Amino acid sequence: MVVRDKDLLADIFRRTRSTVTMNIPTVDEEAWHKLEPGPPPAPALAGGSGAEGRRGLRGVLMAPIVPGITSHPAKLERTIKAIVDHGATYVGGLVMHLEGGTRDHFLGFLQREFPNLVERYGHLYAGKCPSRSYTQRVRVILGTLRARYG
Repeated sequence: MVVRDKDLLADIFRRTRSTVTMNIPTVDEEAWHKLEPGPPPAPALAGGSGAEGRRGLRGVLMAPIVPGITSHPAKLERTIKAIVDHGATYVGGLVMHLEGGTRDHFLGFLQREFPNLVERYGHLYAGKCPSRSYTQRVRVILGTLRARYG
């Protein structure tokens, strides 16, 4: 929608103090295509609105952060750097949670696409959320990267 309506958004940003917050879970295109096969890749979303449209891009939510797939510190850093380079002034992040049918669907996907991660997920996701220690480690990494990139 942001890409499609970039001209309309640019006009709104010129006239008001409106902002756009978008979700960009990763700029790793291989992971993006496996996890989100339908939408355009993250770099197209982040840069598609042009300089005028980006004036209103203030926030990005990195969600879900998928353990073992998009959670590596180097991938998180590349994503945050790309987000900041495109004008966002804040970045949030949420580690993926799994429950119900989504859990079943994702674990089937994991078995097909990333079988080496299945055992790890069995330990990490005893409940719908990953362990507190894992979530805290990701928060520390995100905090460090946010401080590094302002």
